Amino acid sequence: MATAKKQDAGRDRPRMDGRLRDQEVAERFGRNLLKARRRAGFSQEELGKLASLHRTHIGYMEMGRRLPRVDNLAKLTSAL
Repeated sequence: MATAKKQDAGRDRPRMDGRLRDQEVAERFGRNLLKARRRAGFSQEELGKLASLHRTHIGYMEMGRRLPRVDNLAKLTSAL
């Protein structure tokens, strides 16, 4: 009976929605991208040109509204 109570207790815990975790990852990535861009001395437009991405895409990523695809992440790392 004690084992059943332990199993049921786990069901009461709120589960984190996948979208919430994605949002947290996007926001953290955005903060890190902003720091790296500023450290490198680039504007969003300059980084966009170097990475072959539009400056608004850079801005959306920095604000945590978008996560980069793997190919865009590779472009960003090469540019920085």
